[in-house]
Amino acid sequence: MWKAEFLLMALITIGAFFFALNTRKLSWAIISVGQLIILFTYPVMLGGYRNTPLEIAEMANEIATVVFVFGNLVLFGGLFLLFLKDKYLKPWLRILAYAISGVMAIVFLIVFAGFTTLE
Repeated sequence: MWKAEFLLMALITIGAFFFALNTRKLSWAIISVGQLIILFTYPVMLGGYRNTPLEIAEMANEIATVVFVFGNLVLFGGLFLLFLKDKYLKPWLRILAYAISGVMAIVFLIVFAGFTTLE
C-alpha cells in the first residue's frame, strides 16, 4: 500500500514542480519542496522496519515522523500562500481552503516544535 502511496505522492510532486516552473509562483515552489521532503519518508517506511532490531525500528520511525511533520509544515505553508492569492476559486471555497491550510500549517508547526505529538 505504501508503494502505491509513494507513486501517487511522487506524481503530486511532479505536478507541483510543473506548476512552479510554468506559473513562476513561490507558493507552488514551496509546495513542491514540501512534497519532496515528504517523499524522503517513504524509503525509511518501506525499508527501515524489516528484520531490524527494535531500537533501529524505533529510530527509523522517529526519523520518518520528524521528516513527515516538517514536510507537511512546508506543504501546508505553501498551500496557505497559494490560496491567499488565488483568483480562480469561488470566494467561499478559497476562504475555506485558505482556512484549512492555515490551520494545518499551525498544527504541524505545533507538532514540529514539540508541544504535542501526532498521537
